[in-house]
Amino acid sequence: IIDNEVQIAALTIPKSKAPEIAERLVKAGIKAIWNFAHTDLNVPDDVVVENVHLSESLMRLSYRVCSMQDERERKAKEKAEAQKKAEEDAVTARKNQEIQTRKNTFLSALRDVENLEYQSSDAESLVQNAINKLSLVETYEEAASYKERLQKAIDRIATLPTESEWQAAQQQKEAAKAEAQAAEQEQIGIEQQSL
Repeated sequence: IIDNEVQIAALTIPKSKAPEIAERLVKAGIKAIWNFAHTDLNVPDDVVVENVHLSESLMRLSYRVCSMQDERERKAKEKAEAQKKAEEDAVTARKNQEIQTRKNTFLSALRDVENLEYQSSDAESLVQNAINKLSLVETYEEAASYKERLQKAIDRIATLPTESEWQAAQQQKEAAKAEAQAAEQEQIGIEQQSL
């Protein structure tokens, strides 16, 4: 110890022998003792002692290991819950998409009936198509209002003109529009001549 100028010693012996060996180390010139003997040492004030209690250290180490396991389990649980929620959200989204598709399918058939302008030859097939598609939405809360709309559209068909009546009315509208445009052009011509 003296020849190599050793200043620190690690004391790893049974606690019954530790005071005696510590005294010998101090006499040999050791200035610091790393004490693993789990006993208090009486040394001069100019010698530093760092007591290491292995049982406490082992408890801290055990606690840290348990904490790491708990953290891994918590993260695994969070991951599983997130995956389960994502799966549930996907199922809900699919159900909502299916509901929306069913509604859109019926509403498209309903609009075909509602948009009839005259008693066309395909009116009956359009009505039957809408009635058939009504079953797609009969379990939804809007079913009653959809049925009412369809019934109104069906009832309205009887009040529509025939195809030839509708075409005659369209021709009259076009003729009236053409007359109005001609009158407007004539008025513009008169105004331009007066300038």
